[in-house]
Amino acid sequence: MLSSSKRAFILLSVALVAACTEPSSNGPSDGGASPPTDAADRSDGSLDASLDAGFWDAAEDAQDSGPFDGGGSDPDWEPLAEPLNQCDFQMATNPAAVEPIVWQDCPGVPSENGCRYMRLDWSDERRRLSDAVSTRRENCFVVAEADGEVRNAFFLEELPCVDCFPPILFGLNDDQFSLDLRSFESCDQWASYHDAVALVGAVGGPVAAALSHERVPPGRGFRSHVSNRWIAEWDVAKAVSVVDRETLLEQQVFGPGDDPDGLVPREVTVSDEGVFFVTSGGSNRSGIMSWDPVAGTRRFQRWPGDTSRGAGNFSTDGTDMVWTLSEGRDPEFLTDGYPVSSIMTAPFTTDPEVVQATGRRLRSDPARWLIGHSETFVVGCGYAARAFGGDGDVIIVRLSDGAAWIPESRPEFTWVGVVGVTCDEFFGLAAGPIEGAPLTVTIARMRLDALGEPLPPD
Repeated sequence: MLSSSKRAFILLSVALVAACTEPSSNGPSDGGASPPTDAADRSDGSLDASLDAGFWDAAEDAQDSGPFDGGGSDPDWEPLAEPLNQCDFQMATNPAAVEPIVWQDCPGVPSENGCRYMRLDWSDERRRLSDAVSTRRENCFVVAEADGEVRNAFFLEELPCVDCFPPILFGLNDDQFSLDLRSFESCDQWASYHDAVALVGAVGGPVAAALSHERVPPGRGFRSHVSNRWIAEWDVAKAVSVVDRETLLEQQVFGPGDDPDGLVPREVTVSDEGVFFVTSGGSNRSGIMSWDPVAGTRRFQRWPGDTSRGAGNFSTDGTDMVWTLSEGRDPEFLTDGYPVSSIMTAPFTTDPEVVQATGRRLRSDPARWLIGHSETFVVGCGYAARAFGGDGDVIIVRLSDGAAWIPESRPEFTWVGVVGVTCDEFFGLAAGPIEGAPLTVTIARMRLDALGEPLPPD
């Protein structure tokens, strides 16, 4: 999610969260790759163990040791001040020494379409433009410009505790990022207590521990979302709290029992002006809540007791808001989808009355279910995009008129998710037998002007 005040940075150099392999004095072989301006790739942690293994076999065959040699200089790794359970988590004081992202032409896609993917020996199991997760040992977590240098880099040494180290969550918003670290007391993560620390910082700047929790019980977890002004902490499926980054004062803005229908918070979106979160529950019930420091928490697009309609898939770049409004469901058949689902937009606001007055329908939403998270919209520069249907389809919508594109998928290169959108390009997740792996999910990009004629609004 972007804010208008930071759009220039995002558009001039699309910030990308990624991960790589262990630092080494040897740079990666070119593996036949084209220069950094010629290509693109990405990968997804939803792959099962056998597919992951195939991906890593192919990636290791294509490289010598890892993309840490940025022309012979040293990233200069230094330990962070607050390691977790003896895990050696380090930060590069010279991140520009880490190799920049290298892109290649998408397999099976005509070059004139401008489709490129990130080279496999650079990337890790799962990537998002605004969110990344990795479970691989010896990880480097990188904040980098899509067509420029690495701005921040972090490295987790392979130590005994890493065997029990869970996924590390990475969030990127505007020019701010958060890194959620967790370490468990035993390798049985589902039954183990764990410690949690949230690191936050500015792209290209220092980071600091902002939030921490000791001995979090099994089944409970925390996820941080950051803007320049706020840290919104999601107590998974239970509560949402907001921390003022200047004063470090924390307040819970939504907690257990706050929703009259028992819905719980899910996806969280934070901007400098306020926080949004989707609440959801059984029978595909869903609504959108907003919070700002003046008015507090309000029902933004939420109708308690009304099971005939719902809202979800919310996102904003600080200028435009986009969400799905679903209506017309028979309250006697709550297991059915909604007969009518529409993609909606409105200028940014946290006020429910304002959004009710300014919201407008763009076109039909192709999905009948208000799912969420991986299907949540990504908004930027007058466009919105999201995955839908559960079978890998992606829709890109122009906010000015509701025109849309569903990028063509091919057997060797199938679009399966959304990463981000700029004024010129769509970034998404694509799957295929790339670079010898049986099936790999990678980050890829395509020029918007190469998408062809749009579908008219309906």
